[in-house]
Amino acid sequence: MKRQTHASGRNKRKNNRPSVGFVSLGCAKNLVDSEIMATHIINAGYTLAPSAESADVILINTCSFIHDAREESYDFIKWALSLKEERSVRLVVAGCLSQRYKEKLLHKFPGIDALVGLDQLTDIPGIINEILTGTQVMNVSDEAVQITDPPMPRAVFTGAPYAYLKIADGCNHRCAFCAIPHIRGRYRSRKITSIVQEADNLLKSGIKELNLVSQDSMSFGKDLNDGSDLCALLRALSEIDGDFWVRVLYGHPSYLTEKLLDTMAELPKVCKYLDIPIQHSDPHMLNSMGRKGSPEFLLNLLDKIRSRMPGVAIRTTCLVGFPGETEEMHENLISFVKQAQFDHLGVFAYSHEENTPAYLLTDNIPDSEKQSRLDAVFEAQTEVIDLKAKGLTGKTMEVLVDAFSDDSNYDLLARSYRQAPEVDGNIIILDSVDKLKPGGFTQVTITEQVGCDMEAILSKH
Repeated sequence: MKRQTHASGRNKRKNNRPSVGFVSLGCAKNLVDSEIMATHIINAGYTLAPSAESADVILINTCSFIHDAREESYDFIKWALSLKEERSVRLVVAGCLSQRYKEKLLHKFPGIDALVGLDQLTDIPGIINEILTGTQVMNVSDEAVQITDPPMPRAVFTGAPYAYLKIADGCNHRCAFCAIPHIRGRYRSRKITSIVQEADNLLKSGIKELNLVSQDSMSFGKDLNDGSDLCALLRALSEIDGDFWVRVLYGHPSYLTEKLLDTMAELPKVCKYLDIPIQHSDPHMLNSMGRKGSPEFLLNLLDKIRSRMPGVAIRTTCLVGFPGETEEMHENLISFVKQAQFDHLGVFAYSHEENTPAYLLTDNIPDSEKQSRLDAVFEAQTEVIDLKAKGLTGKTMEVLVDAFSDDSNYDLLARSYRQAPEVDGNIIILDSVDKLKPGGFTQVTITEQVGCDMEAILSKH
């Protein structure tokens, strides 16, 4: 996912210093890293450009999770290098691609002015100072080991009343398909006091939804050895004054506890929403992927979640085309998707990644077949979405108004607790711009389904 510079008013500092424009690629966790770098850049006296095209320094925060993400990062690097041929502009490449490939990336693209690793976010002002003198810089540690507490107040690039709050970095799981542990290192949690301080600051700036992100939010606090866990964090955040939502994203289903379910059910500010990637349901595939669980375990877990949190929305992610996945195994996954009745589902095709256990296997499924299997899972999920939409039509619910609609001069885009930002669709509030503005909560009544979105009207009070 591509995001360009979009920062709050405090970041639009006017001076004669060179401007910096961001292109932030990949996940929400990467976006937080971009926001941290942007805040350090602002505090050093630089200006954030309204777009990367107009900047004196272009900073591309890259993703390197899978082949398509790498290719997208390469395309933006090539684009920025083409701008260097037209005018005086410097290029900084940061993020997972820099951390993963280091010198190889400079060899591939010698026109890059600076490579910045995952542990060097706070060094970015000094790095920009150096490259403006004509020095090429490579500031990438051998291994990512830091967990960065953002400076405050910090930039927010979402352009909406929600923000992502990174509670940890790295991953201790060893899923066979995933290079994240190699790129981002071992799991390391932030202190609860630091997270609460950042949350309080974001809420005071007008943010209404805090989305907690890490590689596995269920593992939060286990490495601190001080009694911290996700339950304690949710309780601490819920004690902050104000009307806002807290949403937990990215959690390994095998580490979801009854204690956490009870805590989430108890706290009104915590969205009754879970994002638990299952990856697959076939037992052989789960074992080959290095994943715990079974279809029986997963179905029992879903029953337990829905029993303890009535009305909960559940999101998952699946992976198709892993080496050795037979047609029968794929059909097992499709049957499971229909039976599990997830509210939201994402699906990826397997990418053969070096520095992963699966790299030793033969990538034996053609890309065309992977795409066909991906489409089949989406088709199965579409049936589930249509069924669930019928159950929501006519219901009244609270929504957070995010933005004006790009497709209409009269409508607003909003989300309920059932929808995470950017991935779960929107609720389109019809003919509402003269009655509402983005940034607040309101009550709406759902009128009909429009693809993965829903239309609604303001409820009569």
